[in-house]
Amino acid sequence: MKEGLAKLHTLRDNLKNAIAAKYGSLEEFYDLIYALESAQYTATVKNKDAVVSNRITAIMNEIEDDLENMGAFDGRDITTAIISDFTGIIAQQYAERIANYLKSRQ
Repeated sequence: MKEGLAKLHTLRDNLKNAIAAKYGSLEEFYDLIYALESAQYTATVKNKDAVVSNRITAIMNEIEDDLENMGAFDGRDITTAIISDFTGIIAQQYAERIANYLKSRQ
């Protein structure tokens, strides 16, 4: 299980139920945050599109505020765990590219 999804499953029942009620399920919520971070990465790193990046940041802030209104102490703690799953994959991809590049130079 992904660490971000595992963190969602450790939340208090009332918070898990509120997330599921609003977003369909914990898995669907995870997928939403993951997709937003993927879009943020594309907008920021690949396309250099500040307008899209700023809009995604605003949406994430709204979701984090919503989590706090549902009873989370800090909504960012929840989204950060999911974002870490995405960034871990990106870091792994870069590490593989570097390793391949270094291998090709031998």
